[in-house]
Amino acid sequence: MPNASQTLQTDLYNIASNHDGILDMIVYGFVNDMSPSQVRYYQDMLNTNFPNQVTKVTQTDDGIKSLNFR
Repeated sequence: MPNASQTLQTDLYNIASNHDGILDMIVYGFVNDMSPSQVRYYQDMLNTNFPNQVTKVTQTDDGIKSLNFR
């Protein structure tokens, strides 16, 4: 019998795969609860595993960060 975490994971996956708004809510909640070091850890993991699908942040000549989408 699945535990409560497995049930929630399954339910969220099934609902999110059919409803983009739920996926947005899950992603926002996931990231919003992270510490800055956790954000860096996950962003580094995404940069390594999905280099062509992540937002690249670069430093411009005037010192202002700009986003470059790949």
